[in-house]
Amino acid sequence: MSEKNGMESLDRLKKEFTETEKVILSRRSVRQFKKEQVPEFMVKRILEAGRFAPSAGNYQPWRFIVLRDPDMMNGITDTVVASCRIFSAMTDYRRKGYGWLRPLIKFITRFRYNDLHPMPFMAIPLMADGKLDLWHGAPTVIIILKDIRGAGNPDLDCGIAGQNMVLAAHSMGLGTCWVGFAKIALDMHPKWKKRLGISYPYKFANSLAIGWTRGNPDGMVTRQTRAVDWFENGTLQTVTLGGNSSKSRFGFLDRFRIPSYNDPEQTEFGIVEIDLEKCSGCGLCAGACAANALDIVDKKPRMKKAPENGCAFCGDCVAICSVGAITMKKPYRFKGFYKTIDQGENSPPRL
Repeated sequence: MSEKNGMESLDRLKKEFTETEKVILSRRSVRQFKKEQVPEFMVKRILEAGRFAPSAGNYQPWRFIVLRDPDMMNGITDTVVASCRIFSAMTDYRRKGYGWLRPLIKFITRFRYNDLHPMPFMAIPLMADGKLDLWHGAPTVIIILKDIRGAGNPDLDCGIAGQNMVLAAHSMGLGTCWVGFAKIALDMHPKWKKRLGISYPYKFANSLAIGWTRGNPDGMVTRQTRAVDWFENGTLQTVTLGGNSSKSRFGFLDRFRIPSYNDPEQTEFGIVEIDLEKCSGCGLCAGACAANALDIVDKKPRMKKAPENGCAFCGDCVAICSVGAITMKKPYRFKGFYKTIDQGENSPPRL
């Protein structure tokens, strides 16, 4: 490449995103799929993208299972829903008359802090009540299993393979959604482990719902900025990309304070703003919301009030709105153990 062509290429990079960047920045999680099946050749190409992912020591600690059998998918979903009903009955202290459960669940959260994070905690009752479908009606599911003997970090390697598949699917015009809730059936129920042939050394890592989307859920929406400390020539030269200083503002006592999820002073979920004049009443935004944070009233979306509103401020409702009636207003903020740190202002993708 000549020096002139090299300079032109760099100038172009300064002014516009590459095709790869566009795929990454416009991809959204999809929770509304058409019934039409994905062609087999596309699924195989997606699997190839996963196969060529990097992994520690090139161990490739994954195994993929493709589900396209509606009866089997419905059976797994039923198992997850039944388990969520039991778990919700045992843990959801937000229900009237069940406040006595709160101290116990807050104690348990100290040991299961990922599973009982405010976000999955809010999603479990939704799954139990049938308001959140396991794979959102997707006709194809790819289950990612990890070889627990893998070099380094098999979970990370499986995540890289999965992201390769998600981006490949998006580049083909398909929609995808990561679905970790399948773990309840595929990691804990002997029936489904036996049916799918999941045995040592493999364990469930995650799953991907894949299909043709309803509406157009893709788009470059805003997202919170995070600080990046930039060290060069032996010094911290600048803090870039927005956000607060990456130096933690997490206090020592915060480590021991599990917030109450039904107290808006301790767990403040996201807020989006809806222009009802612009709204066409299509309802796609409500279907796109994993937190079931939007109600449809008189064919128009309304945000639910706390504590029912568990908005994760993901922007999927904004992206799917074809008339620009929804804007992201206020991100979630948690206190105590889940204290929100290092997040800055919302910003669209930047060159």
